[in-house]
Amino acid sequence: MSNLLSSAPAPAGADFEIRSTSLAYPAVPGEHRVALLGNLGPLEPALLKTRASGVPTLILSTCLRTEIIQIGTRATTQAGLAQLFGPEADLTPATHRYGLEAIEHILRVAAGLQSAVVGEREVLTQFRTSVALTADHGLMDPTLRDLADTAIGTARLIHRGHLPDPRHSLASLAADFTAPADSVAVLGYGAMGKAVVDALLRLPSKPEVTVFVRTPSAISNQAVPVLSMDQAGEALGQYPALISATAADSTVLSPTTINDILARRTETLTIVDMAMPPDFPALSDPKVTYLSIDDIADQAHRDGTSRAAQEQVHHAATGFLRRRGSRGQTGDVIRTMFEQADRAAQDTARRLAKRLSCPEDIAILEQATRAVTRKVLHHPVQFLAEADESEVATVAQAFGVEPNA
Repeated sequence: MSNLLSSAPAPAGADFEIRSTSLAYPAVPGEHRVALLGNLGPLEPALLKTRASGVPTLILSTCLRTEIIQIGTRATTQAGLAQLFGPEADLTPATHRYGLEAIEHILRVAAGLQSAVVGEREVLTQFRTSVALTADHGLMDPTLRDLADTAIGTARLIHRGHLPDPRHSLASLAADFTAPADSVAVLGYGAMGKAVVDALLRLPSKPEVTVFVRTPSAISNQAVPVLSMDQAGEALGQYPALISATAADSTVLSPTTINDILARRTETLTIVDMAMPPDFPALSDPKVTYLSIDDIADQAHRDGTSRAAQEQVHHAATGFLRRRGSRGQTGDVIRTMFEQADRAAQDTARRLAKRLSCPEDIAILEQATRAVTRKVLHHPVQFLAEADESEVATVAQAFGVEPNA
């Protein structure tokens, strides 16, 4: 394998602040993505690796792409990638972007503009989950937090006004491929699994849907039956169609078990495997129609991104750079506003917590007070994104902020 540090060229002489490394369909084939995901490992341990490297890093991993977003110089981000994937990992097929190009790419990804189905909403949910997990691990520096907030805010604006039907997604395509089956088994009920179930229930000839998960008692959805993943073998043997949307690091069934079950089947079966790594091997059984996540993406119809959406991305990205360029004032004001809000939320939660006895209620209270303060600050922060120096000073005075304190 080629050495990581020699496989990611940057602009000559660049000492950049933001870098994105993309391992995405179709540039990186599924089998190569699987191999690199094996190097990367599960998300939480990977985040701990970034802490060891000291490089602020956000990792977005979906069925069709893995995005590594880093804050730092060429030397520090290269070292951070080596820490994540191992020094000998082959990142030759990856696409590396820097500065404004990286920022615009991240904003397009979060908005679904880079998705196989342009404008799909699932990727924004996955992006927000990754942001929350990164924050929970204390790995968000001010620049990365500002970038994540900008990406989420831009995605919401684009979704409201510049994209096709939000129900058009990879999940809806997967559901379409199961027709005309009268019953469908869905393995997994994370973000993609939920989207698949919703899409199946919207089909003109709505099939009977059964969900299989590792902990059925944790699922509150009463719209469909929920069974244990231990019964996945029965689903493979009995249902005319199966969609796998797990996020597991290991396969649900062993190859030997799969082959034994399929050998006993007499009726045709459609398997739509949306998992990454895949839950099922590529199957040559004539009774089985097998579609991988890349197969679904190949079938996706690109509606074309509206010019207005692209302009929105560029406007937000340049606004972000302008904001970071004047971070001696604007960035400090925003950071201090958030710090003040967080302290106020914590103080309020602690005072009210004396009246509560359940630790879970106290945790919910802390989350709720923090969410309220963040919501109150949303519009002031959006205003600061476009503000000049005098306007920033006015907002700082209004909030009692001393930028250079």
